[in-house]
Amino acid sequence: MSMLHKEISALPSQLKDLHSGLEDLLSELEELRKNISTGPEKSSAGRLSFHKRTSLVLACLWVISLIAGLGL
Repeated sequence: MSMLHKEISALPSQLKDLHSGLEDLLSELEELRKNISTGPEKSSAGRLSFHKRTSLVLACLWVISLIAGLGL
């Protein structure tokens, strides 16, 4: 029970870190979106990078929704 309490206590800090990382990713995604039609993101490697980052953002949002559902 004590171990579970410690893990739950650590969640707000982890969520804050996740939120910060998500904000960074969203900034990068916005920059990629701006450059996608004019810059090197037209390449298949650029599109792949964009899709990987988008998938990561969606995964982060899913984790946040799970945590929010727990009422933490």
